[in-house]
Amino acid sequence: MKKGLAVFLSLAFMFCLTSCNNDKSLQNKKNEDVINGESVKDELIEDAIKELKSEWEDIYDKMKLETDRYFEIKNTRVIKIKKTDIEEFKDVKYIIEFVLYTDYFGSAPYHSNYRVSNSVIVYNNGDMKVPKKDLLEDYSIKNYIWDYSNIIDNVKDYDDKYNCVENLK
Repeated sequence: MKKGLAVFLSLAFMFCLTSCNNDKSLQNKKNEDVINGESVKDELIEDAIKELKSEWEDIYDKMKLETDRYFEIKNTRVIKIKKTDIEEFKDVKYIIEFVLYTDYFGSAPYHSNYRVSNSVIVYNNGDMKVPKKDLLEDYSIKNYIWDYSNIIDNVKDYDDKYNCVENLK
């Protein structure tokens, strides 16, 4: 009887391990399908980076502080916006968000992630804009709504793929 119970428990344990692995692989596949629901081309992100650099060149040009004009992207993610009637997001297709370190305070060699002009809005017609404030956070502060499930379709994190460090001219 003990031997039969041991065999049964061994088989049950192996089945559990196998089913856990299958569930995990299905979950990974599901995440890939959601993330890749719409292909975001490198060119779009590279254009957004050009917009961001241009904005930061203007910010540095207008500063009264002396800075080293540092510009470092540490992470990039693309937030796909759902079709919505919410005014702030009505014509927005993507928000391309960056973890961005700059010399905004003139505190070099320390560079901060101050969260100013750190994203690019891509509109349905292809136009791009660098907002001073984070669009989602600004919406939340104005409306006291932090649930973005009716705004965000999905988020694709590109990790360090678009990282760069330079001093802007």
